[in-house]
Amino acid sequence: MARQKSICEIPDCGNPVKARGLCTRHYKRLRRHGDPLGGASFRAARGEPMEFIESALAANTEDCIEWPFSRDRDGYGKLGQGRAHRKVLEMASGPAPSDEHEAAHAPAVCHNRACINPKHLRWATTAENSRDRYIDGTTCWGESGTSKLTARDVLAIRADAAAGVSIPDLARRHSVTYQNIRHILIGKTWRYLNGGLDEHKEAEVPPIR
Repeated sequence: MARQKSICEIPDCGNPVKARGLCTRHYKRLRRHGDPLGGASFRAARGEPMEFIESALAANTEDCIEWPFSRDRDGYGKLGQGRAHRKVLEMASGPAPSDEHEAAHAPAVCHNRACINPKHLRWATTAENSRDRYIDGTTCWGESGTSKLTARDVLAIRADAAAGVSIPDLARRHSVTYQNIRHILIGKTWRYLNGGLDEHKEAEVPPIR
């Protein structure tokens, strides 16, 4: 019976062991960075990013495959002057159908910008990508690190508006703009707090006083 080859101990790698339970690629990274998964903050060796992409293309996994090298300010993997996930999608599915299409993570499947698993990627127009974020619930409707308002503030604003407090008064009270308050009341922002408001509810917004 043929002896079965040992597989690299790094999850989802699948390459044969070279030394110390690691494949050639991960063993090199261990020697270079002291960590077989290290290198995100280091300069990659020549050819190493493409080796990683090829291994991602060959991997048969539903899990995210995170780009281990440098990333841009938005959290996407960097590859030369472009993005790694776009390169992977081009190699897996062919070039973008049109200039309007961009590499996007599939809705309800992956929210990880560093992921380059081709099973998690698709070509989408800007409008389709926006709809994907709507489906995923990742559109910035609500509270974030830069938001002036909290969910409690928004609920209070809606309650005060229903009690007759004017939009200008609410804007002054919460140190935001008239437009911020109006968008909250018609459901254009913070929609998730009550399961979604429709645009036709704009008629219910208190008039300017």
